Amino acid sequence: MLLLVLSACTKKKNPSPGGKTDDPIPQIVIKQPSGDHYEAGDTVGINVVVTDSKEMHEALYWIIAKPQQDTLWKEKKHVHGAKTIVLDTYFVPPVLQSHQQLELVVQAENSEGKTAEARHIFEIH
Repeated sequence: MLLLVLSACTKKKNPSPGGKTDDPIPQIVIKQPSGDHYEAGDTVGINVVVTDSKEMHEALYWIIAKPQQDTLWKEKKHVHGAKTIVLDTYFVPPVLQSHQQLELVVQAENSEGKTAEARHIFEIH
């Protein structure tokens, strides 16, 4: 049983030497947060769509306080057979120092091992 689980989650090997193909990297669209400024305690919507022309493997999401690099929130989505990963949730910023800059970081990987990253910076008052 364990062998079936492990073999069900393998990335496809790149067929060409040197790891180069004509396949594009995953596309990441950060729909929310759409604003640049929020108040501590506000509900900040997080809506991210990750797509690939073949098949997605996983997407990782973080909200990081800058410049300290403290992780305030994280999420991971792992899929099999899907070309799209959608994250639709929210984050409530804690009371931080005045005018704290936060960054939403999204990293995505397709089943071929190709990766992409997108970022959105916003400020908490």
